[in-house]
Amino acid sequence: MPKLRPLYNLPELSTLTNTTILVVEGEKSADAGRRLLPDHVVVTSSGGSKAASKTDWRPLAGRHVLIWPDADKPGLTYASDVAQEATRVGARSVKIVTIPDGFDEGWDIADAEADGWDTKRAEAQLISSVSVPSLQTNQSGGQEHPRSGANDPSVKQSKPDNDGRQRRPPHRDNLLKFANECELWHSPDGNAYATLPIKSHRENWGLRSREFKRWLAARYYAEHQGAVSSQATEDGIRVLEAIAVIEGPCHEPMRRVGELGNAMYLDLANSAWQVIEITKNGWQTIVDPPVKFVRTQYTRPLPEPEAGGMIEELRGFINVATDGDFVLLVAWLISALRNRGPFPILMLHGEQGSAKSTASRLLRSLVDPNKAAIRSTPKDERDLIISASNSWIQAFDNMSTVPGWLSDAFCRLSTGGGFGTRALHTDNDEFIFDGQRPVILNGIPDLTGRPDLGSRALPIELPIIPDNTRRPEDELMEEFDAARPSILGALLNGVSAGMRHLPTTKLDRIPRMADFAKWVTAAEPGLGIDSGSFLSIYAANQRTTVDASLETNPVALALKAFIQEKYPDGFEGQPAKLWQELTDFVPDRASNSRSWPQAPNAFGTAFKRISPLLRDVGFEVDRGHSGDRFIRIVPPPASG
Repeated sequence: MPKLRPLYNLPELSTLTNTTILVVEGEKSADAGRRLLPDHVVVTSSGGSKAASKTDWRPLAGRHVLIWPDADKPGLTYASDVAQEATRVGARSVKIVTIPDGFDEGWDIADAEADGWDTKRAEAQLISSVSVPSLQTNQSGGQEHPRSGANDPSVKQSKPDNDGRQRRPPHRDNLLKFANECELWHSPDGNAYATLPIKSHRENWGLRSREFKRWLAARYYAEHQGAVSSQATEDGIRVLEAIAVIEGPCHEPMRRVGELGNAMYLDLANSAWQVIEITKNGWQTIVDPPVKFVRTQYTRPLPEPEAGGMIEELRGFINVATDGDFVLLVAWLISALRNRGPFPILMLHGEQGSAKSTASRLLRSLVDPNKAAIRSTPKDERDLIISASNSWIQAFDNMSTVPGWLSDAFCRLSTGGGFGTRALHTDNDEFIFDGQRPVILNGIPDLTGRPDLGSRALPIELPIIPDNTRRPEDELMEEFDAARPSILGALLNGVSAGMRHLPTTKLDRIPRMADFAKWVTAAEPGLGIDSGSFLSIYAANQRTTVDASLETNPVALALKAFIQEKYPDGFEGQPAKLWQELTDFVPDRASNSRSWPQAPNAFGTAFKRISPLLRDVGFEVDRGHSGDRFIRIVPPPASG
């Protein structure tokens, strides 16, 4: 077997890992590619377009491979042969750059350099015109090569100009011309957007959204009185994406609420794209805000707020038992109108018939109305990420329990944390969501069983509604819709007051979710809430949450009783010793249950979770290292 030839530029390839490799035809093209695309490794085979089978392609194993063919039939044949070889040796992915119509026969990347292309234009060509090679079997048993519009007889070609050169069909160029009418920009994670002039306002849409495609189609029809092909639209959007990411400015896309400088913004999401601008001096309706709000097709509009309303109007539509519970609901709404957390997790629980779902819908509709106002429990973390990336408030209905993975996910949404998943189930790209969101949960049971979730929660029990006071929901919603503008205006007064008083607000005590507590305390004057009353109500709610968490946690309950009975002066020792004595202390039915830690390491994890609960009821808890691992627990003094 003849010895295979090494790749041109092999030493450069061998020193790098996790790099996209660009394959071209000929050494001259490889050298030109290195100058035009300095961030890529550019290789080729020696011996021309028929040398692919004589070359050692094994160094491409595990790499992403792009192939830039010459614009002629031998070039496409070479690209197809290289694609086969790269696939055979185990390349991670193989794609062929589609050379658009309009270039001379045999045009290659060296000609691109000679024509004055720069790095940005060459990168745009890679980004905008990449297609997966399709190798299909023909009738004679051979393989057909990937087609290009320049060489495919089934594709209608444009007529040559007087100079004999083929020109590309005008559709895509005409679409690209419309880019001058809009602002192209990208998000920090590289997603492409456009700000479009629509009548007397501007709208922000993703380049892949149906709204942007409709705008392109409408502009094309207005100018050419014809329909644009789907392929031309796809090609045009690819180029616009490259321009937006490479040349466009970077902005943070906002969902429903935003903040910039000394102002906060609330997107009304109406057809006029009006926004509420809130400052310490009040609020007003504006268009064309300095922040970039984006929407989805499921976003629903807020009413334009009215001045002069009182927050007490809301009380007649929400079924709560006490004034304190109503203050907590208003506090949650005030926090949800701010674009940064931490956000407490509102948990509405109660018997069937206590209007938990109705309350969830009404509360969400005051800040972030959506076609799906409340949803079923997400089946996995990917579902939750998609929901959080597309809407502001997350509301989940009729939950019977919160499994461990979902509890941890809600905690990250509440106080901040990253989520990662594959962008698609069929690729290796990762989609990252890193943000905070207000969350509503409702269900019959109290959902604060896990201490870490309970510490971030605002649990409120709704009372049962007697039959003689129950109202038809359509009647209730009609009255609520009429009152919604003034209720929203009252909430905005609270936000403005919070901005005005936050710099000088001091808390007498620092609770968990301290930033939330400080923000609501600062907003009290604008809501008509007595100064300092929220902090007392919130502290009482947290104590109730701690008690509920203790009652539902078998390890915490057992440890509390064990220490008070067996070690009234305190325990200090190794975790394994404490676990063994505690397991012997509880009844067999408890120690044999699934919720009981069956080994010292499992007990250590459980102890970390319940330590905050024990501290909240007066225990001194310490866990550390002093030669050997140790745990120290001292109960509170016995009440006399």
